[in-house]
Amino acid sequence: MFLKRVIVLSLFLGSVILSGCSSSVSRERVEFVKSFPNPPAGSGGLYIIRDSHVWDVAKYVDIFINGKLRTHLGNGDFSYIVMPEGSYGITSTQFGGVYRTVVYQEDLRSLGVRIKIESGKNRYIKYDYDTNSFVILDEEDGKDMVDGGNMVEEYGNNEQ
Repeated sequence: MFLKRVIVLSLFLGSVILSGCSSSVSRERVEFVKSFPNPPAGSGGLYIIRDSHVWDVAKYVDIFINGKLRTHLGNGDFSYIVMPEGSYGITSTQFGGVYRTVVYQEDLRSLGVRIKIESGKNRYIKYDYDTNSFVILDEEDGKDMVDGGNMVEEYGNNEQ
């Protein structure tokens, strides 16, 4: 009987903790972002996507753009950020350490990535938790991953 109560209490507390980690993004906002809108003139959109894996469920990663914290991704999450056109360095933190290795777009898999944001266009980047690396995705693969993901808002605002 005692073991049953411990199990039930553990399941309850686990669900409370995980529900506290869920996104507070409105359904309307998610639907809008998943419609893959064209960014306004002079700006581009960046989808940062994290794959969903059973073994990474409780692990989170912070994503930085040009050294500024922009979003916090959990398992299967994505974030959409509208930014002025230009070149940006994207890095991550994991296990308390900041990885600031920045490479150019020609190296599609890296600890950090540099990406060019073009006016009116969306770009897609996948973060791989297991290797702490980024992969630049083509539009089709990016859209497929976003469709299956959970949206989280970015920190702060869209200003660089």
